[in-house]
Amino acid sequence: MRAPLPMLAVVFATGCGYVGEPLPPALHLPQPVADLEAVQRGAKIVVRFTPPRATTEGLPLKAPPTGDLRIGTRPEGEFDTTAWAAAAEPVPVTIAEGETTEVRVDAARWAGREILAGIRFANPKGKSAGFSNLVAVQVVEPLNPPPAPAAQAVAEGIRISWKAPDPRPQLRYRVYKLAPGAEEPILAGETDALAYTDRETEYGKRYTYEIQAVVKPGEREVESEHSTAVSLVPVDRFAPAVPKGLLAQAGVDSIELVWDRVTAPDLAGYRVYRGTPGTAPVRIGQSQSPSFGDRAVRAGQSYQYHVTAYDLAGNESEASGTVTITAPQ
Repeated sequence: MRAPLPMLAVVFATGCGYVGEPLPPALHLPQPVADLEAVQRGAKIVVRFTPPRATTEGLPLKAPPTGDLRIGTRPEGEFDTTAWAAAAEPVPVTIAEGETTEVRVDAARWAGREILAGIRFANPKGKSAGFSNLVAVQVVEPLNPPPAPAAQAVAEGIRISWKAPDPRPQLRYRVYKLAPGAEEPILAGETDALAYTDRETEYGKRYTYEIQAVVKPGEREVESEHSTAVSLVPVDRFAPAVPKGLLAQAGVDSIELVWDRVTAPDLAGYRVYRGTPGTAPVRIGQSQSPSFGDRAVRAGQSYQYHVTAYDLAGNESEASGTVTITAPQ
């Protein structure tokens, strides 16, 4: 039996959802870069940024966007981005697969001038959401890298030293360190001296260091390229500190010795030496604590004692001061 037409109309009306206002088509404009950095490093202008991965609507990009990197001098008068971009030099960009892309450009053409660097990305139709943050760089005479550094194992760790690469005043230096098992060097420290001691090391492991010079002629720093690398496997040849404060006291059929504790992370213990007037001292024992009891003494005999400290690698300190005592009758 066929339903009347009005009833069919009601059925179709109740079976359909509400249709809202039509949405405008997505523009698919790549998000503008917000983390652009630029610095003069040696004879190059180095620009780094993270390429966009999404559109301004938050949608993933369907295809890699086209980057338009521009470097040019700051125009006189009121700044206008469009006018600056038209006069600036376009720089080819190859987008890296990782999170960050780095572009290097010869700096010589802008020597003595301030430049601005910026980048914009366009969709396949050539449309863009605008330039990134613009970064200013004052281009100066290139800063040479420090000469090859030297590395030396010291009791505190590894000491790296180098010579100044440039007569410019107020140079600072960054020390980059590649530790065992690491894939990339990290910044270990910064100094205005010509040496740096890395205290975060372990014996028997290889460490590699590079030095970078830095100067700040204006508002922004200028960097050198990194020096050639120097590597070192430190070996423990460093004895603990000399024990101090040695005291001797006669006991019952013994001579009791005490001294100040030596602080060393690899301290293994102490060695005790005894002699008599006119004879060379010999080792008579050792102790892991700063005390020792000599029970092999003869009444009325005069004895001379000194102690040393030694570490886990077998390195032994110089002798402490000598004490003289006579065993009681």
